[in-house]
Amino acid sequence: MKTQSSQTLIKKLAQAFFRVHLKANSGKGNVEIPQWMKKFDRPTKHFNIAAPSYREVTNIIKKIKPGSSACPFDQISIIILKRCPFLRTALHRILVYCWEGNVVPRIWKHGFTILIHKKDSPQDPSNFRPITLQPVFGKVFTSIIRNRIYSFLMDNKYIETKIQKGFWEEVSGTIEHTELLTHIINHARNNKRHLIVTLLDLKNAFGEVDHQLLSTVLEHHHVPTTVTELIKNLYDNYTISVGTESFITNPILVGKGVLQGDCLSPLLFNMCVNTLIKCIEDERVQCIGYSYCEYLRPRHWFQFADDTALVTTSEEDNQALLDVFTKWCRWAGFQVRVNKCSTFGIKHNGKKATPFKPYLKVNNQMIPQVEINESFQYLGKQFNYKMDTVVIEQELEYDLLEYLEKINRLPLHPRNKILIITKYVYSKLRWRLSIYRLSQTWVEQHLDNKIISYIKRWLHFHKGANMTHLKLASSKLGVGLQLASDVYRYCKLSIRKILSKSINNDMRCLFNLTKFNNVQTDCLIYNNDNPRSALKQQIENTVVEHLSTLKEQNTIMKHARQVASPKHITMWDNICRQMPKNIFVFARRALIYSLPNNSNLYRWRKSDNPSCELCYSNKQTQLHMLSACPVSADEGRYTWRHDSIIYTLLHYVSQLRKYGFRIYADLDNFDNPNEFFHSFRPDIVLIKDDRIFILEMTCCFATNSEKSRNLKISKYRDIQNDCKKRFRHWRKIFVEFTTLGLVTKHIDDLYSVFKNTNINYKRMIEKCMEVAMRASFYIYVRRNKQWTSPPILKFY
Repeated sequence: MKTQSSQTLIKKLAQAFFRVHLKANSGKGNVEIPQWMKKFDRPTKHFNIAAPSYREVTNIIKKIKPGSSACPFDQISIIILKRCPFLRTALHRILVYCWEGNVVPRIWKHGFTILIHKKDSPQDPSNFRPITLQPVFGKVFTSIIRNRIYSFLMDNKYIETKIQKGFWEEVSGTIEHTELLTHIINHARNNKRHLIVTLLDLKNAFGEVDHQLLSTVLEHHHVPTTVTELIKNLYDNYTISVGTESFITNPILVGKGVLQGDCLSPLLFNMCVNTLIKCIEDERVQCIGYSYCEYLRPRHWFQFADDTALVTTSEEDNQALLDVFTKWCRWAGFQVRVNKCSTFGIKHNGKKATPFKPYLKVNNQMIPQVEINESFQYLGKQFNYKMDTVVIEQELEYDLLEYLEKINRLPLHPRNKILIITKYVYSKLRWRLSIYRLSQTWVEQHLDNKIISYIKRWLHFHKGANMTHLKLASSKLGVGLQLASDVYRYCKLSIRKILSKSINNDMRCLFNLTKFNNVQTDCLIYNNDNPRSALKQQIENTVVEHLSTLKEQNTIMKHARQVASPKHITMWDNICRQMPKNIFVFARRALIYSLPNNSNLYRWRKSDNPSCELCYSNKQTQLHMLSACPVSADEGRYTWRHDSIIYTLLHYVSQLRKYGFRIYADLDNFDNPNEFFHSFRPDIVLIKDDRIFILEMTCCFATNSEKSRNLKISKYRDIQNDCKKRFRHWRKIFVEFTTLGLVTKHIDDLYSVFKNTNINYKRMIEKCMEVAMRASFYIYVRRNKQWTSPPILKFY
């Protein structure tokens, strides 16, 4: 419950409300199965009444989500059972005792109920959805009962999944129902046919299930008496305490209803509704439904748990189904909330189909009619005569902007802001992107563009900067960004895959009926074993193809992917994430030549002079600024960066002394290599016995790594002849770091020196990359300013 709502809900009011709400119905005796209700055939497969096995208990514990909220009364998380076999063994023994002795421990029959605000006034407790948290041992026990009953019902084909799609395994009920109802409305409008759709609402459906009714329903489904008695014992004297942030009520006896949050409750409720479904699945009753395909039976009823929709071609037939529903509600003890029901109609007036208001009644009360050109909602989806998405598009735009503005105000790193969009914002939009048929172009123009504009703001990209590369994986210099249009394509693929793989034949037929509107998506399903991976590859290929058309913004990334290994690019990305915001933004902008150096500012018409303000003889391009300015070179800016990287390397290389190496470096505080060479001065020399290792490091511009390497190789080709002392084994190692901190794959040549040591080789590379990036950033910051000769960077 939200904090503000919790504070407004008074403890005394909640206690009184739930006591009345959960009180058993007075005068309710045994519930008998009426004569008009169809009976189930005798079971052909026996119920498994054996005590639960250890493997069965373990499998249930594995399937329970680690993030499931623990009940405050036992304070035991399911994670403990997942990680402790000893506790699982002890629990298994307890469960066997309870199963064989037909007993339920008292502690398992007390739940903690939290309240989730739905809508309207928080002063009214009925405007909250109660969710009960069970003790974890009791949750495992009820899961065993649920699985046993479900297997029994499935084995004997007592479960109907064509009409009732709520809470069944392997059935995406909301998707299948909403897709079929959408198709029916479009079919009726396009073919100028009559259609009546009536939505029915039960008052507190789960909370009104009488416990006597449960026993009757279980017996009606031929569930063994021992299991029925076990469930009866479970609900006998079951209590809950309602809790908010400000109070917890005293225990309240649950005299009726099945508790939302209980593992067993959805199945028990569905079994109650199944008595109705058994009556209306008769072929003679189905014939009064709406026929949308000549080789399928008409569809007359949609059921998802307690959400009901009746579909017919005439008001008379719809009223007949309403009478059946009303009759069943009277027997089961449910109340229809007529004010929450609605009815919608389409009729043929001679030339075209038009919406109209059907006249229908429940319990002699007129059902509210959907106004002309208005919408009704079923299972979270808005339906109307035109099946347009104007309102939904407005909602999506508004919600997305609201989320983006909230993220924009947060004092977070840009990488984390992008992560929030990917992980959180899309989770709030994904349902609507799934169930509504939007235009791909509309999504790109109205949702993608808004996201791109905010990301450009966070990364300080100029307006013309291309963002496509951010969609690549981190191992390819992207950030794994998904735009709304990509999410929309994944959502549509999921919907089509659900229909194509449905266990119900009518859903697979619906897939074929609608294939002409989903050609590209369906091709992925037909031609690939893993359509989602195929779509991911398709999106990536599109990005790479687009980047290949960019002459400048792809230059650095293209070269980096050629000379650096994916593991080192991923390492670089991880370092970037840990950098302060200003350095992260610098690195990301530099990748696509988007830094505000004078050359770019002149191009963007933000400056009158593109020249370097230090040498005044060349344009201040990114290459010139970071590695080619003669004045910067004379001032020692690039030497400072080079020496900072060398000092970082030496911090780790020096640890080789304890492995018998002697270390020489062309830096202060180290023995100088001129002891061995006449004219050459390698950066680092390692000597052990009669072996010598020459290590030469270059910090070059991002696109010049191969050129710089070849120059170094050529320069040191004859270094053996320059040596004052003879060594039997020579090894020359050339390492290239770019100005942005990327390292080429040749860094692996250095690993042979560290192979049999416990020196942290990976950390050495990471810190060298970090120092190169930080040093280049400082050079960039001082691009138009006097050099201050800063101390050597030390990040070990």
